[in-house]
Amino acid sequence: MRCNVALLILGLAAVACTDPVGPPAIPGPPTLRNAVVFISDRDGSFKLYSMDLGSGAVTLIPLPTSGFPSGPVVSRDGRRIAFATNGIWVMKADGSDPVKVNPSFPSDQSPAWAPDGTRIAFQSPRDGNREIYVMDVTGANQTRLTDDPATDGFPLWSPDGTQIAFTSDRAGNNDVWIMNIDGSNQVQLTTDPEADIAFSWSHDATKLAFISNRTFPPFSQLFIMDRDGGNQIQVVTPFRVSAADWLPGDSLFVLESNADLVTVRRDGTDPINLTMGPASDASPRASP
Repeated sequence: MRCNVALLILGLAAVACTDPVGPPAIPGPPTLRNAVVFISDRDGSFKLYSMDLGSGAVTLIPLPTSGFPSGPVVSRDGRRIAFATNGIWVMKADGSDPVKVNPSFPSDQSPAWAPDGTRIAFQSPRDGNREIYVMDVTGANQTRLTDDPATDGFPLWSPDGTQIAFTSDRAGNNDVWIMNIDGSNQVQLTTDPEADIAFSWSHDATKLAFISNRTFPPFSQLFIMDRDGGNQIQVVTPFRVSAADWLPGDSLFVLESNADLVTVRRDGTDPINLTMGPASDASPRASP
């Protein structure tokens, strides 16, 4: 309490006191926690949404431009989303303050946040074929990381910030590769004759999950491997899997399966359909 000192000096019995008055509280930036961002046509055209995994509430995230919003991904602090629609955009988690960070290159796609939120890796065909690049979050200092006649794409930064995984068909079909963040030491992790795609990092940076139809009969399924490509094992599920991302804690996945979003345990058990309905729900990415 703050008291009126003049009254105390006069020795009055009644002392006027008031609670401290300070500046009004200013809300912090919107943050996505325990949520999944995804693309859905539930409103008639494909738009960007978030789902709170605690309540199941789905929220439309307004976009600054029309077109298919591919590759949405949440920054590690949960405050920003990067996505691609005729170029790469960055905006706050509620869709406010959108900025097109590479307006000169509308074909750039697949943004991936660095863990510290200062840089973005992405794919671009600007030099004749699709390669991996990196830039500051403002769009400055754009640097090419891969240089191969094959097609390289879909970069994903490791949670410890030291490496970038990506896909490449330089060995004959799509496989998962990895490299240092400066583009050095490019190493092939998967070598199966079937395509390996749609990978994601575990939060502890020790594992990579990916999608492959190497099973017999061919049926796109989820696989897990060590960071160096070792110990590739199938996560057996009774349904087709098109994309997957680890949820925080690395004990659950959120999957895209048959146009719905589904969670399963790391061993493939206890599937829960999050978005059962006629809409097509795709490209799930978990918030921190």
